[in-house]
Amino acid sequence: MLSSALCPASHKYPRLCTQSGATALYTASQQGHTAVVEALLAAGAIKEAEDASGTTALVIASLNGHTAVVQALLAAEADTEATGPRERPEEGCVWAAISG
Repeated sequence: MLSSALCPASHKYPRLCTQSGATALYTASQQGHTAVVEALLAAGAIKEAEDASGTTALVIASLNGHTAVVQALLAAEADTEATGPRERPEEGCVWAAISG
């Protein structure tokens, strides 16, 4: 459920996320739902929104091995300089790509 009541007040987009800071785009990317990701991007989803740990949709898709989702996000010009979780910034896009 996306609700401002669930989203942390400190979140950059407080009306668009869950309590953990995950947006619909983040969740679809995490789960590997390419068609949903494409539809959300076409509808103007915010590509650079981060969850509570500082992870973007592109990073979470990369870390979970969802190649088609990564390609869709890259085609939509998602930030390739995004890092991984704040506690493990080495787990960003570059790290995920190198690690396979």
